[in-house]
Amino acid sequence: MALDAFKLARNAAGGGFDPRVSIVAGAGSATDLTLTGIDPGDGLLAVLEFLPPNVAQAKAVSVDHVANTTIPASDAIRIAGTVNTTGNQVIVFWYKFTP
Repeated sequence: MALDAFKLARNAAGGGFDPRVSIVAGAGSATDLTLTGIDPGDGLLAVLEFLPPNVAQAKAVSVDHVANTTIPASDAIRIAGTVNTTGNQVIVFWYKFTP
């Protein structure tokens, strides 16, 4: 969920904006990834999957999945589609709003 006008207005009216960064273990496609503390209504800024280095590139590669990621329940995010992050680390930049 992108930062939207409603949440900006709520923040301006006294709600809190609490940016956070979490590292979570990858999982199979369309499977919830555990991210303790996140709730539906919070926001995602970036969801970066770090792929291990390969011989051709000799460096790690990152892919941003934020456009395909939702917060289906408390303490969980889900990357839609056929994205399989098993064995990789996912770094999530997110924010918690408090009323």
